[in-house]
Amino acid sequence: MRKSFDTLFAHLSRILTWTSLIVAGASGWMSFLTYREFMAGTGLNPVIALVTAGIAAIACGVILHFIFVAILGGIPLVDRLSRQRFLPLIGGLMLLVAMFSTYTNVITTAGNEALRIHDARTIDALIARSADLQAAGHSGGQLVPALTSHADRLQASADCEAAKGCLSGTPGRGDLSDALVSASDKARTIASTLAQGQANVTAMIDALNESLARGDELAVRGHIAHLRGIIPIDAMRATATTFRADLGIVGTARNAALRARQNEAIATIQRDLGALASELDRTASRLSEQLASFEVPERQTITKARAILAYAGQLIPQIALGAAIDWVLILGAFFMATLRDVMPRPEDDVSDISLADARRIRRELTKLLREIDTGENPPPSPSLAKANDPARKAGKVMSSADKPKDLAA
Repeated sequence: MRKSFDTLFAHLSRILTWTSLIVAGASGWMSFLTYREFMAGTGLNPVIALVTAGIAAIACGVILHFIFVAILGGIPLVDRLSRQRFLPLIGGLMLLVAMFSTYTNVITTAGNEALRIHDARTIDALIARSADLQAAGHSGGQLVPALTSHADRLQASADCEAAKGCLSGTPGRGDLSDALVSASDKARTIASTLAQGQANVTAMIDALNESLARGDELAVRGHIAHLRGIIPIDAMRATATTFRADLGIVGTARNAALRARQNEAIATIQRDLGALASELDRTASRLSEQLASFEVPERQTITKARAILAYAGQLIPQIALGAAIDWVLILGAFFMATLRDVMPRPEDDVSDISLADARRIRRELTKLLREIDTGENPPPSPSLAKANDPARKAGKVMSSADKPKDLAA
């Protein structure tokens, strides 16, 4: 059994030795990828930075191989009690491996994915904010049909007043018809402004959605800032102020009844314009409040290490790969040590002999002891003679005549 253990132990030792070379080389290469990024931010010449990263990676691989050889070769050779004295040293070596090798491995295997997740989270936050902004941008355009319809009614009233005197009772153009035309033009102007703003908002929203689909955070932030600037809140407030202003005209007819009709028509127009101004003010105030409460998520500069810690739950395969490259061999060393602990000691080993061989050996030892005690030299036993007979070894069969007399008797 011990021979089987020795064979297995030697086989595992050879495998782990070659595995150590491969793992040290792979870990050194991944360390080079990380060190190259580190050196790029030091301000060194690109060639010098690349060479420095390469030298550091080679040193990392060599030191890692030395640590592997020391742990793989040292831990299994000492017994369980003596091994406890080496645990502080082994812990220090494992800490060094985690600092200069495992760290860089995890940065290489999981760093880029962690940054991608971070950027995706930022884009998701921007999508949630941009939806509110898009709704605010479209709400301003809801006044366009009402303003256009009101402008048409004012223009129709002005034409009717000029042609038939529908409001004042006196046909012809005058202050009233001119005031109606002016109010119609203002309503049409603000309607056109809102319509153009709506078209600009729609175009900007399309560009914003394309940037969101690409995950271009900088472009998204630019589109959001532009979108906030093209909503015509100031134009709506200015037009509302104009609509609330006094038309500055009064009835001029000599007939008191006719003059009263003119003043009533002027007051009606003023009330309609005031109602329109109130609607513009309410819309402008609502949009202003929405934009004031709109907060664009701040852009956070984050390192790969911090991103890995923040999104570790989603990076388990990448982190496991980076850690297993170094630590599987160390665990293998402790496995071999455990295997050495359970290996039977030489004095407890059981020889691979048969029961017949054990009986023959016991019989021969008994005869040998008797010979030593009596000082006699007895003839060899039949079984020993047969075993040492050259003819028997050659495969020949002795006849009864050739048998010794003592055997025949």
